[in-house]
Amino acid sequence: MECLLAWVEHRILNCHERNPARIISSLRDILAKSAPEVFAKKSPDSAVESWLGEIKALDDYIARAATDDGVSLFWLSRELERVVGDEPDSLCAPAVKLLLLMRRFGEWLMDDSQLKQEIGRGGAPRISLAYWCKVFDKNSQQPLEHLLAVLIENLVLSQHFAVATNRFDGGRQRLRIILEEGGLEALVEYPWRPRITADRLASSLSLLVDCGLVSYDSDSDKYHCQ
Repeated sequence: MECLLAWVEHRILNCHERNPARIISSLRDILAKSAPEVFAKKSPDSAVESWLGEIKALDDYIARAATDDGVSLFWLSRELERVVGDEPDSLCAPAVKLLLLMRRFGEWLMDDSQLKQEIGRGGAPRISLAYWCKVFDKNSQQPLEHLLAVLIENLVLSQHFAVATNRFDGGRQRLRIILEEGGLEALVEYPWRPRITADRLASSLSLLVDCGLVSYDSDSDKYHCQ
């Protein structure tokens, strides 16, 4: 979502697109051109089915992702981080693919009673995984552009307006985009370049190395207890 907010800023600042409908249309066109095998489909449900339909269970996904970067959560995340600053239009496909992949993850994780509760944490205000699945399902049989409109208007722009307003402390301005009579207006000079939060397990292991509790062998790429 944050990368899509950065992309919207790019379209406002560099492409002079201030109409949300025009920005959504640009997103549709970019997706259809960059990954037609997925995004040329008529509906979100058919897009997921054509891309991930052969993957029926989480174990199947893990096996597939080990040999196919195109469906790998980690590869898509690295690709997103690589292009977000210098090739902003190139972030659209990996960003939306990750959201489609998260819908499938939500389906798999809901099979576990404990995880089903965890993926609902944050609810609509924080756009939990469970909430995203509900949004997707509600629009799954509609034209793909309908889901893209909900994504940009509700989950990116409206979410930014709400979070930035709620966090305003009377000092620092947190709004990056505002809606004026003439359309969207950026309050920043340059598009945002969000960074993906490091994997918590990797961060924890790095901290343990720094504390001298474990060691890391770069040759074998393995950690060892001291």
